[in-house]
Amino acid sequence: MRPQAKQRGSSDGMFVVFPLAMAGALFLFSNVSQELGLGIMLLLVASMFTAPIPFFMMAIFAFMPFQQSLVGETAGNLSLSDGIAGLLCLTLPFTFMRRRRLDIGSVGVPLLLFLLVATVSSISYWGGLSTAVSLGRMFMGTLAAVLIFANSDNRLSLVHRCFTFYLMATNVLSVFAVIAFLQGGTQASMYTLGLNKNFIGPVLGCGIIISLLYLMTDSRRGLRRSWLMLTLAMAGIGIVLSLSRGAWIATSVGFLFILLTTRNAKALVISTLVLVPALALIWRNLPEEATTYATDISTKSYQIRTRIDSIGVAMEAFESSPVMGVGVGLRKTVEPHNVVLLTLAETGIAGLIGFLGMCAAGFYTFWIAAKWARGEPQAMQIVLIGSTILLVSIVHGMMDVYWRRGIGFMGWACVGMAVNIIRLGRSGRLHEEPRRKAAA
Repeated sequence: MRPQAKQRGSSDGMFVVFPLAMAGALFLFSNVSQELGLGIMLLLVASMFTAPIPFFMMAIFAFMPFQQSLVGETAGNLSLSDGIAGLLCLTLPFTFMRRRRLDIGSVGVPLLLFLLVATVSSISYWGGLSTAVSLGRMFMGTLAAVLIFANSDNRLSLVHRCFTFYLMATNVLSVFAVIAFLQGGTQASMYTLGLNKNFIGPVLGCGIIISLLYLMTDSRRGLRRSWLMLTLAMAGIGIVLSLSRGAWIATSVGFLFILLTTRNAKALVISTLVLVPALALIWRNLPEEATTYATDISTKSYQIRTRIDSIGVAMEAFESSPVMGVGVGLRKTVEPHNVVLLTLAETGIAGLIGFLGMCAAGFYTFWIAAKWARGEPQAMQIVLIGSTILLVSIVHGMMDVYWRRGIGFMGWACVGMAVNIIRLGRSGRLHEEPRRKAAA
């Protein structure tokens, strides 16, 4: 694979300055003043990029690992990346008026059918504000995510900057996880910065996936490669400290998917030699109660028992309305930690068919994009990273909460990126940006 041209805005100094500034802002946000920390975060990103749309797109990924609610954990909790995505949604009508269309690709029909079923079933069992918030989060995490990243900016280099900022943010989260562990053991690292372990785990798992795929497909050397190695090791340590078993399994599935799709055995072995010792070291130093908690999957375990009870309640709801379900407000009272069972209970058989259809259409979109991306490393990296993130998010949703802030949105945003690649390929513009960079 030929080397890629260096991306504008990804200078070596970013790998040092951004994580340090983000760490300071998060410390202020968590311990001193939320307003001051939030202001520094916004100024941090705004000082690097001035174009409004690219700024917001990168900011979504930069703040994706930090989903603390800005308005309290109420029915309408709102994170910084939620707010930024909402602002980008406001630009979509103007994009439509300018281009006379919005691209959504083959995922559009099954996605809209699923959301229609979810809306109809929820109206029939309306639960007030909580139902409205759940519906809004579903629309934002799927339809809005695809539309934003399929239509807002078509530059491949911008997508790679989004991934780079996400990795920088996982560096910060990993450091705080280690600090929390040193101060309070795994009971503290499981809730680093006030985040739940089942959010921290998959976020760092996606950090492992992105850094691993860059290492396997990017021939550049120097500080960037060293930083990717360090990011891989730090994310590995952080995901172990989260004690999120669902994230471990989902990341492992993503790891196997990478092996099957890239067939780059040499790079995979080198990356594994970096990751495995870091994991082994941190696992060996975990307290006994932490390793017991992480490996106890018997029905006597409190966590397993509560999930079995939740599954029973969800199945009772499904039996009461098997065709259309009882509405998405159900998740506010019971969470079976399995997106298939939750979908059955909330939207019935009709909703499950729609959900599985939109997932299949998402992977089909990546398959079509991969055909157009052949011979173009920048585009192929996006396809590989995006398809693996979508897979990891769905697999994790089979063992934990799926409809939450974070990687669920990111998986469908990557589907939007694939739609953009298909559009560029069909218009003959997919190779224009790399050629301009090579000429420069």
